[in-house]
Amino acid sequence: MMASVAETLSNLKTYAPNYKDQGYEIAGFVWFQGYNDKFSDHATSTYQENMANFIRDVRKDLKSPMLPFVIGAMRHNGKAQKGTTKILADAQIATAQMPEFKGNVITVKTADFWDYDAEKAFKNKKEDADTLAKLGSNKGYHYFGSAAFFEKTGTAFAEAIVDLGE
Repeated sequence: MMASVAETLSNLKTYAPNYKDQGYEIAGFVWFQGYNDKFSDHATSTYQENMANFIRDVRKDLKSPMLPFVIGAMRHNGKAQKGTTKILADAQIATAQMPEFKGNVITVKTADFWDYDAEKAFKNKKEDADTLAKLGSNKGYHYFGSAAFFEKTGTAFAEAIVDLGE
């Protein structure tokens, strides 16, 4: 990941054709991951510790010790979450509440954006493929590919970065 960031930053004119060597600022970092960690007892039980170390490492690598950091808390199945998925989401929330991260790390709880219409369409895709095509494009672990989910989630991530940067 950091190699990709370094490559992008060293080739800004390629990725942003209007870039004119005016410099740049990394204003924040968003992390929205964790689903596969639920399949490992070790990854699940050490998620908070690993997430905290990840934040520290990213900040060190980017030479930005207070870089605003947003963690997108997984919320598959909306607010009806349970099992290892809930354990991971709770660890994501707890990481942001650690004293060293107060005021510079926040968790966005994505359950608020779960697309119940896309979920219903996915369950009925054999009978009504057209509705799923309009609402989503994928499985639940990818939030059904719901544009509504990702628009709300992305907006919440951006607002959180702005809030942390103030």
